Amino acid sequence: DSNVTSSENASSEPVCVNKETEADLTLKKPDERQTDVNEEPKNCPKEKNTPDETIIVVPDLDDRILAVKQKAGQLFSNGQYSDAAENYTTCLGMIDKSKPGVDYHTSVLLSNRAACHLKIGDLTSCIKDCNQSLDLNPKFVKSILRRGLAYEGLENITKAYEDFRLTVVMDPTQTTAHQGVTRAGNVLKARHGKDWRNYVSAYSTLPSGPTFVETKKSQPQKSAPCKQPVVAPPLKTEPASPQKEPTLTKEQKYALHKDKGNEFVRQCKYEDALKCYETCITIDNDMIPAHLNSALCYLKTKQYEKAESSASKVLQSDPKNIKALFRRASANKELHNYRAAIIDLKDLLGCDPKNAPANQLMETAKKLWGDQLRSMKTVDTKPKGKKIQIVADSDSDEEQAPTTVKAPPKPQPAAPPKETTTVKPKSSKPWLKKTTGSTTSTQGTCEPTPFTFLQSWSSYQKKKDINEFGKVLEFCNAKSFDTILGSSITTDMIMAIFEAVAKYFIPKGLSQHGADLLLALTKAQRFDVLAMMMSREDKSRVKDVTGQLVGVNMDDKQRILECFS
Repeated sequence: DSNVTSSENASSEPVCVNKETEADLTLKKPDERQTDVNEEPKNCPKEKNTPDETIIVVPDLDDRILAVKQKAGQLFSNGQYSDAAENYTTCLGMIDKSKPGVDYHTSVLLSNRAACHLKIGDLTSCIKDCNQSLDLNPKFVKSILRRGLAYEGLENITKAYEDFRLTVVMDPTQTTAHQGVTRAGNVLKARHGKDWRNYVSAYSTLPSGPTFVETKKSQPQKSAPCKQPVVAPPLKTEPASPQKEPTLTKEQKYALHKDKGNEFVRQCKYEDALKCYETCITIDNDMIPAHLNSALCYLKTKQYEKAESSASKVLQSDPKNIKALFRRASANKELHNYRAAIIDLKDLLGCDPKNAPANQLMETAKKLWGDQLRSMKTVDTKPKGKKIQIVADSDSDEEQAPTTVKAPPKPQPAAPPKETTTVKPKSSKPWLKKTTGSTTSTQGTCEPTPFTFLQSWSSYQKKKDINEFGKVLEFCNAKSFDTILGSSITTDMIMAIFEAVAKYFIPKGLSQHGADLLLALTKAQRFDVLAMMMSREDKSRVKDVTGQLVGVNMDDKQRILECFS
């Protein structure tokens, strides 16, 4: 708020009173501003003579609105820009617009909210708020400057240059505007060559509008006589004051080093910028911008672990900070922590779905994560393949056992009972081979173990018999289904279970049991990762099968779809 009031006082004064002196000041700037300012003095005297300039007395803000505004300013200084924007919106809703002179406060609040949008990266909303602010107070310099910065971010360099140039003419002390004129001018020169000024509008007239006068301005005049006894007696205070100026407040030191760091970043001197930001952190560790900018510099210098740490500190106090989410995701991608990167990008896209860099990074992270999972699968399946081979050998031994038993006792009448004894162990595993209806009726209480379930899964992969696989699933208990699956679950297995529900459970009227298995499936190990890597076609099939479930609670269906979304 202190920054806002200083610019408000400057903008509330008559703009064109000192046009000649302003022109002299701008003539000392680089060549770009010399020619631009020289174009303007012809029109400035005309603006001086504008008759009947209205003066509006600004009423004081209510205490409730002022408290919310101060809270928003504190949040902004702490780097919590989203929360600050919400508080400024609350202030705008509390203002009584029927009161005369209230347009001034509305303009200031809109400009402050635009500053929040600018920090967050919502440049379109920033421009919209700045335009509304300037409709109410056309002379408010900060709104013009912030709109220029937003145009520059959107690469509309022509409009950005015009706003920067107008800010310099209205308030030559705005160093940010001078730097913006230089940057935008260089871009326009590179694009259009020597005739780049032909692509920029010439000076017409400075913005005209009412002059707002705050009632609080009369109060400092009463304190003027109080300054006389302080200045008169001791002259030692005069040299002492300049010595205290650079060390009075932490905010001044912080802003000084932060501006230096930002300038180094523009020059791509990231190591020097890091030193400035580290100094800012030592001054005030709770300020978010220093950690946020440090994360950027660490990324540029390929210090990814430090970048992840700096971004995490920002997200501890502002979990919705878009820049921090993006920078931590970028660091995790380089550290091969693709799952963590995808989670951060999901949160980011939930706040800003149209963020193009985040969408691109999400696609890259998904591809890399898929490749990493495939490499993990090849390593994991080797020991599992050996186990399955052992199982196959054991099954073959069981099949050979009856033959060896049958051979010697051929003449004996005791051979038939031995055949029945060998069938019994096979009947305890109905999912290995097709059985008749009489045998399956005696196996209703038989639940497969993780080991035997893997046997049935390997059998399905070879034969692709969905009915046989569906019978195995029918005997599974939903309460222990996640433990049966274990860590052997794959995307192919998930889709096979859905196919069994669609082609075996639903036709038999077992939709509820199928839904219970699908819900239990979502609790298995590595499910979240696998669901994240599923293709659009697989997710579309999941949606179709879930919609075909008959007699199932809608809440259960919704839970299934949410797990696969």
